[in-house]
Amino acid sequence: PVLFEVEPDENGQYPDEPVSGNTEDKDDRAYLKNDLIENRPETIDMVYQWRQVMDDYQRIHGGDTRVLLIETYAPAAYTMQMYGNRTVEGAHLPFNFNLITVLKQGVSAAYVQQAVDEWLKNMPARRTANWVIGNHDQRRAASRYGVQRTDAMNMLVMTLPGASVTYQGEELGMIDGVISWEDTVDPAACNSNKDIYENFTRDPSRTPFQWTAGTNAGFSNASKTWLPIAPDYQTLNVDVENSSANSHLKIYKSLIELRKSSKTLQEGSYKYKALANNFFALKRYLTGESTLVYIANFGNDTSTVDLQQDFDVFLPAAMTLTISSLDSTKASGSEIDIKSLTLAAGEALILTGTAN
Repeated sequence: PVLFEVEPDENGQYPDEPVSGNTEDKDDRAYLKNDLIENRPETIDMVYQWRQVMDDYQRIHGGDTRVLLIETYAPAAYTMQMYGNRTVEGAHLPFNFNLITVLKQGVSAAYVQQAVDEWLKNMPARRTANWVIGNHDQRRAASRYGVQRTDAMNMLVMTLPGASVTYQGEELGMIDGVISWEDTVDPAACNSNKDIYENFTRDPSRTPFQWTAGTNAGFSNASKTWLPIAPDYQTLNVDVENSSANSHLKIYKSLIELRKSSKTLQEGSYKYKALANNFFALKRYLTGESTLVYIANFGNDTSTVDLQQDFDVFLPAAMTLTISSLDSTKASGSEIDIKSLTLAAGEALILTGTAN
């Protein structure tokens, strides 16, 4: 984050940032290294001060619990300091964008594991993880990961340990809107030109939320919205998904209810692994409670996996299907043979059972 910069020299002059060598475009932010303004130690201390203000206010005035979330794109060694240390408290949740940044290299089980590893293996003890797949600075999750993986990604962040963060539209599977140069309002794009603005614009993920198939997708009764409504709003909206037999929204609501009811998800331990053929498996378990398994095919082909042999020998041979992705043909409540489990590309399941 950019909050402080290095001190001036004895003549009151601030040093120039070195040229990065990554681009020859002087208008591109990446033209300079930005080391003199980004990820400064003073920023970490400021986070600690913000937390102190919050805690002091809570102590004096009481009221609702307040949670400090910090937005930061930074290396793990820097980000983890925002949690605090042995003598001072920091942010409850420094935003974890690993599932965005790491998966820019490609959508695969291996990159999912890398993203999870980089957080959980660096997070200080007794802190809370969090998982984010989208925000107003990124293209919409369904557009980046692929529409067929909409539920797989929502299910993943809802079953990993810690807090799950949802950017509006992810529960519906909303995709990027189509924004012309004339309709562009994002300053990052407006400061470029009509030939290259799409390289900088964040407007496609900022289109109005789609409530209905009516005027302005039910978002506003104004004659014109700040950004145009995405073209698929008549078929992809809350009304349609609520009235459908199954939908991304109904799956999302089921995940919320599962998180509310499952002590295993709230308090349980975890184990995860990227398997062959682009399968990613996650086990959540807690003594005296049902074991949950998330399994997703992040590949582009139908594949089969033996979860006992390839992931965890203590899993029961058969588990109950609790939640499945939208295009799955498997029936909810059915018994699933985990020793020979076939999933289509993008298919994801949450299974429950009693581990041996």
